[in-house]
Formats: sequence, C-alpha cells, structure tokens
Amino acid sequence: MDGKWVRPWAPSIVEYEGGSQRVFESYVAKNSCLQTPHSSELPDLERRLRSITVRIIENPFDPAERLASAKVLLMLQYPELVIPEVHKVLLLMHLNRKPDMRSSQHSGGIGLRSALFVLAQALFVARCFSECITVIQRSISITSQNGCHRGHTVSDFLDHLKLKEYAERALRHEKRYLLQEDTWRDSGEQEILQTIRKGDVKVVAYPWLPEALFRRSENAIQRANNTLEALSQNKLVIKKSRLSDTLRSYGQIQHDQDAYGIFAMTDIPADTKLFLDKTILCATDGSYRCATCCADLSLGASRFLGKLYCDRNCFRNLRAACGLGTFYRYEQDLGETVSRPEGFQSFFADHDLEETTGKEEIFLFQRALEVVYKSTQRYPGRHPLQTRMLNYLTARYHDGAGASKRFSYTEDVCLRFEFLQKLGVDIFQDELAEAWVLETLANRIQTNMRGYSGGNGDDMVAVNTMYAFFNHSCQPNVKSSDSEDEDSAICVTTTRKIERGEELYVSYLSDEDLREGHDVREEKLRPWTGGMCLCRKCSRERRRTERPVSLYNDENRCPSQ
Repeated sequence: MDGKWVRPWAPSIVEYEGGSQRVFESYVAKNSCLQTPHSSELPDLERRLRSITVRIIENPFDPAERLASAKVLLMLQYPELVIPEVHKVLLLMHLNRKPDMRSSQHSGGIGLRSALFVLAQALFVARCFSECITVIQRSISITSQNGCHRGHTVSDFLDHLKLKEYAERALRHEKRYLLQEDTWRDSGEQEILQTIRKGDVKVVAYPWLPEALFRRSENAIQRANNTLEALSQNKLVIKKSRLSDTLRSYGQIQHDQDAYGIFAMTDIPADTKLFLDKTILCATDGSYRCATCCADLSLGASRFLGKLYCDRNCFRNLRAACGLGTFYRYEQDLGETVSRPEGFQSFFADHDLEETTGKEEIFLFQRALEVVYKSTQRYPGRHPLQTRMLNYLTARYHDGAGASKRFSYTEDVCLRFEFLQKLGVDIFQDELAEAWVLETLANRIQTNMRGYSGGNGDDMVAVNTMYAFFNHSCQPNVKSSDSEDEDSAICVTTTRKIERGEELYVSYLSDEDLREGHDVREEKLRPWTGGMCLCRKCSRERRRTERPVSLYNDENRCPSQ
C-alpha cells in the first residue's frame, strides 16, 4: 500500500436491493467517515495511506500507526482490509508491544475501545452484522466496567449503543428478507443464522496493485504453454483472446487486464481426449482421501508421516510444493499463536470449523497459502502473488451483479492468521500476511475454483490451472469430466471436430443449466460476466426478443477471465 496508485479507485462495499439496505444507508448517512469520498479527496487519502504504510514498514509493531491505517482504509471503503488491520492492533495490545496504547488517557483502556469501535464499524459496512454485534458488545462491556470519565467518553459510549442498535435492526431485516424468499421458507433457524452470519464485499482490484502483480507475465504464460503443450501432445496453445477490446468495452474485464484462451494448433477430430489436468490445489471434507490429490483411498493407501496418500509419488509431489508444513499442521505444535485477542476467547470458541458449511474451501485456501509460503522461502525476492501455479490465475473484476463474495471476520481473518502463524509466518512483517495480498490471492482462487462430489458423498474443490484458461460458451466445443479415480484431475474432450486456430470453450454451467432458457443461464453466469452472456447462442436468443445484439464475431465466445 506504499506504492503509487496505478488504477482507478473502486470501493468494495456492496449495495443490496432489499433487506437491510435502508438501515445501512441511514447509519452511513450519519457517519461522515463511512460515506463515499469525493474524487477531490482521493489524492489526500492516497498520500496519507502511503505515508502511514511507510511508517508501519519501519515499525510494524506500532498499533497506533496500524489503527491510523485502518481508519484511512475505512474512509476508502475497504472493510475487508480494515478488519485484518484492526485485528493486528488488538493482537499487539495483547502482546503488550505498546503498553501505553492500552493505558492511554485512562487505565480503563480507551485505546482498546477505539480499536474495537473501528472494527465494529468495518464489520457493519461489510454486512457482518452478527459479528459486529459481538464486537460492539465487548467494547460496551469494557466501558461499563470502567465507567465514563470524560465528556467525550460519554459521547463515545452513545455511539457504541447507536451502532449496536443499527446492527441489530439490520440483522432482523436480513432474517425477515430471507424468510420472504420461497427457497428459504422451509429452512431451519440454524441454517438461516449460518447464512446471515456472513457479510458481503465486492471483488476489486486495489488501486496500488502494480501491473506486475495484476497481469500475468509473459514468462508465466510461456511456462503454462510448456505445460499445456506437453499435456496435449502439442495440440493446444494458450494465446491472447482476439476479443479483449470487446470484453473491456462491456466492462467484463478491467481496462488493463489480460484475456487469454486455449486454441487448437491443428485439426482435432470429435471425441478426442485433449489432456488430463491434475493438481495439488485441492481439498476435501472427506477423511479417507489422498492428502495430495483427494483420490478415494478405500481400495488401498500408503501412509507417510501420519498422512494417507495414493503412493510415494503423491507424497513427494506435495512435499515439493508445500514443504513440511502440510504434514505437521494438525499433528505438531508449531509454536504459540497469538491470533485470538485477549477477551475474545469465548467469541472464537463458539466457532466450530467442523460445522462450517464449505469448510473444504477454507482447506483449499490453506493449501494455496502453503504453496505460496514454500515459494517465498525458496525465492526470498519473489512476491507472494508471483508464486508459480497461482500466477497463472486471474480474478474476475467487473462492476456488474455477482461481483461480490461472502466475508466473515472469523473465517477470513482469524482462521487465516492462525494458519499463517502455524506455518511460521510473521503476520506483522511478512508480505504474505498483508490483507490486500491475502484478498487478491483469495479472489484468484474463488474465480477459478470448481466444486465436485465423490461417489461416497465427500465434497471436494480444486483449482486446475490449465483448465482455468478455458473460456465459457453456452455451445461448448469441449466437455470436461471428473477423473475415474475421483481425484483432483479433470479430463477434457472435444465434442465436435475442431479446426486449426479455433478457440476452445467449456461450459461454466452444468448440463442441466445449459438446457434452461436464456434468462436463467445469464443469471447463473453473472458471477463471471457481471452482465450479458455474449456467446452465439445467447446472442441469437436475444435477437428473438429484440434485445441488444452481441458485438462478438466468434461463434462460441462468452466473456470470462
């Protein structure tokens, strides 16, 4: 964040169409620090953020500077970055790195209350209303225990009560809004609470993200091509899409974002198996599966260092990519972690990862962190976002519907920091622990992740880095299928004859969804496109209803990353 801004500023706060939106807008209107900054204010905010970041680099254990950074990030409307920054402030107070911060103004700890209030405000604008209430109640209890000593403290106390009231109202509105939806009317109380426990933030490209970390480098694409050519026996190649300008004109990629696709290097007959893409970037909630590739081990397994694998090759592949962190993260105590601030033990104790929906996605991100950490240890000068495999990926950045993701303080901040510390990462000084780096990495994973189920009901997720280069069409000329071994591999096969130079497309939708009408398909594709699907099939169906016609000339093309 100490670098010059090289791309337009875009906030990550999500606006809802119903539910808690009116309550949200009412609270924001009464707090100037939460309102959208005017364009004339952005240069000063950039200068302040860069200056504070430089001071944090010089002294990473100063909670006052980190709290100042959090307040600027809150004005820039990046709650997903504010929350980790304040979390570090609380950890530093817990470690007594800056004892005068805790005792400033009064022994009651007004510095702590100030940090908790900023944290609660960030949780509110991130729509994490349940966690906001938990944090603000903790701050109110501190004030109640120590009393109000000065005039402005009384005002602060009232601000806390007001935020708690707004968060409780917003939470009630969210629950009522869900119950009005047909799909939620028969849901249980616990399922609804699990859903509204999380908030939402937009996926954005941060303005200080340099081109070298935003675009895929020529070297990365060349390495990917070497891999793809070997897998496909020189049938396929990765090239820039001819439709990049059109994608930009529709706002489906950023103005300086790249767009690649997979092309045929020769004529390819129908029903030709193109390649099998296997990956270690995978995770499962199943217990009897390979620690490397998630294959079903019911017919036999090999055990190394307390973990189950298909064979010694899988063990070696994982060790080469992740090091020993993978093998010991649950069995060994890798040192004391300080990821739970003092006074919040009860808050975290209520969160059981085993009962979390989508926990395999958490495990997948942890696997990615292991790969990145091993890379930064091997190549100290390499930025975490330049890690091989992960630098093949790009995130979706568009302004349309579906450009948001779920967010939780507990899962997206606390669990991440705990895991990083178990790996041996210094969360105050290491680049890998910077919030914007973690968010950018998480956005890449989420955009390219695919989910699938095993025959025994185990849920699995994987990021296949070669498969991720395929773009979407509602009339795909390539189909994908899961491996017979139920591992992380995905098999790609042509559905018709492919001409030399033709781009290949898969469907991001299921076969069942592809049989739906245009409007249904387009709605399901919004997370990738943000708007219209522009393939030939969708363009033809839009013409029938006199809707805008696609500018695309390619007969299959649908925009994607």
